[in-house]
Amino acid sequence: MEGGAALHSWRWNRQFLSSVLGFLLVVGILGYSAVALSADDYLSALEAEAGKVDVELNEPDSATNPGTVSQSAEQGGQALQSQKKEGLASQRANFESLLKKHYFGTYGFYRKLPERSRQEVFEEYRRGVGMDKIRKKIVSRLLQH
Repeated sequence: MEGGAALHSWRWNRQFLSSVLGFLLVVGILGYSAVALSADDYLSALEAEAGKVDVELNEPDSATNPGTVSQSAEQGGQALQSQKKEGLASQRANFESLLKKHYFGTYGFYRKLPERSRQEVFEEYRRGVGMDKIRKKIVSRLLQH
């Protein structure tokens, strides 16, 4: 009888160990997948930003040709203004998307504001004002109009 009990105990222990190891394997794979996905998102964001910098660095340098310096400076100034406008538009779209996603009620109030007030709110956001103050400003501007 003792031999049978020992054999039964060994089988139970083996089944228990295999269950625990299987569980740990599944948890490990899921944990690794979550970390890998967040790392991929982070790396994608970094690559997108690096691509923006690479474009600026790879433009030809016309400073070596004195005849094209003034023309190049004029075009560069226009391109810089255009990039700033596109950058601001993109930032504003991101700000509005953030409002819509996380503060839907405030976003509704924001959309009711005149363009000038919306621009002022966005400028405060760009300066780094906290979201609580921005939300209060949106409501106060809405009550003023």
